[in-house]
Amino acid sequence: MALGTVFPGRELEEVKKILEEAWLELVLVASPKAEGLSRIIGLLERYLLGRSPR
Repeated sequence: MALGTVFPGRELEEVKKILEEAWLELVLVASPKAEGLSRIIGLLERYLLGRSPR
């Protein structure tokens, strides 16, 4: 995934945190865009889980 090269390490986790905050704001105003952002966050979570050492 290109995100891993653009946002290495902790930076990608910070991007996820910002997206989650934006998602919450969208939910609070009942925006239909919250669902799409939720899917993006889910994909990012799976990517982060797949690359972290166990």
